[in-house]
Amino acid sequence: PRSTLFPYTTLFRSQLPGSGQRSEVLFRQLSQIERSARVGVLQLTLPDGPVWWSGGVPGLLGLPADTPPGWQALQRSLGDAGVATLRAAVVAAQRADQELDIDLPLAGQRDMPSWMRICGRAAAAGELIEAHAIIQDVSERRLIASQISQATAAERQRLLSDLHDNLGQVLAGAVLLASAHEREVHVAAPALAASARQLVDVMNESQQLCRNLSHELMEDFK
Repeated sequence: PRSTLFPYTTLFRSQLPGSGQRSEVLFRQLSQIERSARVGVLQLTLPDGPVWWSGGVPGLLGLPADTPPGWQALQRSLGDAGVATLRAAVVAAQRADQELDIDLPLAGQRDMPSWMRICGRAAAAGELIEAHAIIQDVSERRLIASQISQATAAERQRLLSDLHDNLGQVLAGAVLLASAHEREVHVAAPALAASARQLVDVMNESQQLCRNLSHELMEDFK
């Protein structure tokens, strides 16, 4: 029976002179590179055709290195929902003639969430659909993105608090002072009343801008 080495070893033997032993060595080296780079090659045939993967894929999926490729192994790693999502993504990519590009979490209890990115091409093969993809561990990338998102949200929350609790109150007090100043100017120096009125209008506009910005930030948190 074909082993998980079949596609690579066949490729090497067809292109390189010499015995198959050299091809096997090259494949082992390629698998070692895959494990170091946290990438692998994945081939799927839908709806229920064969699955093939390169030597680095089982480690990415949290499976023993000698796990034979197949839908059951994918279900153990991605869960039923993950496999269903992958199938739907392959079909959608083939029908739209677009790149397959999807992030999927690994199932099961883990110290930290593990995410795999699967990207490649899907094409019709008679009544079947064949997908050829690269699978890559993107757990660290998603963790960093989550940390950046959390930091951004915290900074926006701080800004909202400053606008509402600090600047908003300062502007409210300034509007009251400007209004009182306008009344005094209207009595003591009528010629300056228009300028005093403009000051009140500017302060009111500033206060309204502060309120609008605070409202927009609050809407972002909903």
